[in-house]
Amino acid sequence: MKVEARPWNPSDLIDDLQKMIDEEPDRYLNDRRTTLCMARDYLKKYFDETEALIKAPCRVGDTIYHITTGTSRVMVHDGTVYGYDGGPGTATGLYCPYELSESCPFDAEDFDCDKNKDKYAVFKDTVSALILDECREQMIFEYSGSEQFQDFGRLVFLDEEAAKDALRKILEEGRAT
Repeated sequence: MKVEARPWNPSDLIDDLQKMIDEEPDRYLNDRRTTLCMARDYLKKYFDETEALIKAPCRVGDTIYHITTGTSRVMVHDGTVYGYDGGPGTATGLYCPYELSESCPFDAEDFDCDKNKDKYAVFKDTVSALILDECREQMIFEYSGSEQFQDFGRLVFLDEEAAKDALRKILEEGRAT
């Protein structure tokens, strides 16, 4: 059986083990099948008993809408730094990724990044990593920084309209400039 790489989910692990068990010949004294069954049962019990699992609000690769300012964005090259032969590449400098992708949340005539860097807006981005450890539960985005899991539904959304509505409320309440 081929197990595909995908964002980790405990139930997927149990499902993958069950598929492997189902593909094993159902013979008496099949050690591999017995081991897989024991692993499946142990993990089910562990996940149920510890309740230590944290449900991530999104997955790596998801498109999200992030309420933030332009100060947290990462600047990117507009081409390659080095050519295929090790010589100079095609990059002409560092730019705002939203300018290059033409998905800047600010109007085209208001496109000055420096002028708008402190203004809150809804930035379209991609989840590039999820960090879960004893210190934090954090979503890392490709360009617009990061947020804690607890900010999902407040500053980070899977739906653009929900993000725009939340930004309107934030601005109306005076919690942002």
